[in-house]
Amino acid sequence: MRRREFIAGLGAAITGSIRTNAQVLPPVSLVGYLYAGPAEGFAFRQVAFRKGLAETDYFEGCNVAIETHWARNESFRLADLAGELVDRGVAVLVASGNAQAVLAAKAATTTIPIVFGLAADPVEIGLVSSLDHPGGNITGHHRCHLHQRRYRVKTSRTTARPSSAGQPCCDAHQPE
Repeated sequence: MRRREFIAGLGAAITGSIRTNAQVLPPVSLVGYLYAGPAEGFAFRQVAFRKGLAETDYFEGCNVAIETHWARNESFRLADLAGELVDRGVAVLVASGNAQAVLAAKAATTTIPIVFGLAADPVEIGLVSSLDHPGGNITGHHRCHLHQRRYRVKTSRTTARPSSAGQPCCDAHQPE
């Protein structure tokens, strides 16, 4: 065996057998946020969004990255901005600001989950076929109208489970 091959093989064997105690970092998920309005009116939404993520153990810079695109009240830009977020490979797409933003997100992808915040009725504007069985990749909605509260209560009753101690899951006397 040649000397150089022996040294190279020895070096590879030594470095390959060294074990480190380095912590393996979890993968970082990319969240795309499409907002119909200007960046100036977005700060309070972003603070609330990050707070909600933190409450579910997602922290920007640790296990999630957020990429935000603002349409600056120019609805014609929404389709391109949604397409850019999809092309970036986001794990989830959040659409907010108006119905056009959500519709642009829906048109941009059929596979990436879309979470939206909207005051409009999602059935009425064609986002979902029904609240009971929305189908597709539309996964979230909030700011419901009064006529949708019945659905929210129905969903809560079907998904809520009593605690292991047999106590109710929530106390009506405690604030949320």
